Amino acid sequence: MRNKNSIALIKRDFNLRRNVLDSPFSGLSWEDTEMLFMTILSDMLIGLSKIPETDIIVFVKKSELHYEYISDVEDKVIVVDTEELNSKEILNYSISYLKTANYWRNILLMNYYPICDSTFYKNILMYLGEEQEHIFVAPMKDFTIGMIAFRHDNKMIFDDLLKIQVFDFEKFLEKFINYDAFLITPNFIPSIINVSDVINLKSKIEKMIRLKNGYPQNTYNLLKSFEKKYVIKSNNEIRHIRRYF
Repeated sequence: MRNKNSIALIKRDFNLRRNVLDSPFSGLSWEDTEMLFMTILSDMLIGLSKIPETDIIVFVKKSELHYEYISDVEDKVIVVDTEELNSKEILNYSISYLKTANYWRNILLMNYYPICDSTFYKNILMYLGEEQEHIFVAPMKDFTIGMIAFRHDNKMIFDDLLKIQVFDFEKFLEKFINYDAFLITPNFIPSIINVSDVINLKSKIEKMIRLKNGYPQNTYNLLKSFEKKYVIKSNNEIRHIRRYF
């Protein structure tokens, strides 16, 4: 532990649902999808690493982590290997790790989104410093858990997470019925689940560029390259078809 606060990311399976068929991003291969995840993770870590007095932690199987994607922030990030854990154990293990390391205020993220609102996270950490009994739990739009924020004080609440279906937002909330903790559940937090989310993300980044705001450059450059590859592939297919007519 270097600081009293932590923001930790749990690596989850990144399955992109193809809900828009006529998009360049609907035809991404498994390798391209994995590259997109790692690039989003890289931009997230770059943004989060700018939050002062906060350790940034990634819970990931080291065999699945491509270090070239985090080279810009590798010295600022703590990587915790979860190679021996299955998907049902990872959430419980991550919270136990933060408790054992005595981090005072914690934000645990299970979503991937490269536009990092550092003010949002700083405000949550600040609020946790003032309110002892409040826990933030935020869902993603597929009703899985996207974020948990808690203090070291209320760590006992999380002692038996293995008894519930982890990442299931409704089941997770049921656990707090018997505790005197105050839950704050913000609106759905942004995440990448469907192809339409990738399309919307690209539009948001282009708006940030027009406004001359900072933007996740690595993710944007990759999305542009995917589009270019799609156009080249489509043109080649059209030429191939025309040969027969």
